Amino acid sequence: SYPQVAVQLLRDAVRRQPLLFGLGMGGYGEAIARLFAAAEWSMFSVPFYFRILRPTAFLRNIVHLRRRPGSRLPLDLLAATRLGSLSVHAFQAIRCPKVACDPAVGTEVVAEFADWTDDLWESCKDQYGMCAVRDSATLRILYPASDPRFIRLRITRQGRIIGWAVLLDTQLADHNHFGNMRLGTVVDCFAATADALAVVCSARECLASRRVDLIVSNQSHVAWGLGFRKAGFLQGPTNFIFTASPKLTELLLQKNVRNEELHFNRGD
Repeated sequence: SYPQVAVQLLRDAVRRQPLLFGLGMGGYGEAIARLFAAAEWSMFSVPFYFRILRPTAFLRNIVHLRRRPGSRLPLDLLAATRLGSLSVHAFQAIRCPKVACDPAVGTEVVAEFADWTDDLWESCKDQYGMCAVRDSATLRILYPASDPRFIRLRITRQGRIIGWAVLLDTQLADHNHFGNMRLGTVVDCFAATADALAVVCSARECLASRRVDLIVSNQSHVAWGLGFRKAGFLQGPTNFIFTASPKLTELLLQKNVRNEELHFNRGD
């Protein structure tokens, strides 16, 4: 009934703040993504990473695979036998062998993000072509201590703080993609690019200790993508899209910032 409302909202938003970006959207076919494309915003897909920890639960609940014609019965048979677990573990070991965690790296669950995050932010932010602010004031708004869902990790190496991560451990019910799995999510993370692997390994081990079925994350920066792959994560199809307004696209081009130098994830 009101096809121009979204167009007018977008025009008004750009007038107020020309350097806008959008994130998520659920795929290029969604109405909001088509609107951005028509407005000539630049767009790219943010890679999706996953690691299967409990193959039986994965095979019984992965909706994307089970929707394929004739796939449900074979997946159920694999889940009911050791063949399913052996096959999944072997596939992951061949495609994405994981590295062992650095024994010098320590992980601590913290109740909230305090001032120590400010030093990390100031020392590492210039390694990224573009990144949303991740100082202590911002983190306490995004992941407040009052919200028990968030698992906040502080990662150290030989006593020195090198990074942090925010995780979720969620028991799903009839989810569109993951059925009834217990899903672990690396929502957000920050560190020097050289320490990305250490942070990912710490997040992986924390979620594994909580016995989640599957761990997932979306990461745009090349260093974090490499960290996830080295930590044993596969890359899968993604519906998570980054889009930048024409003015922001122009600024990024002026600064010679490539897409893979942007640090964005589910926390954004």
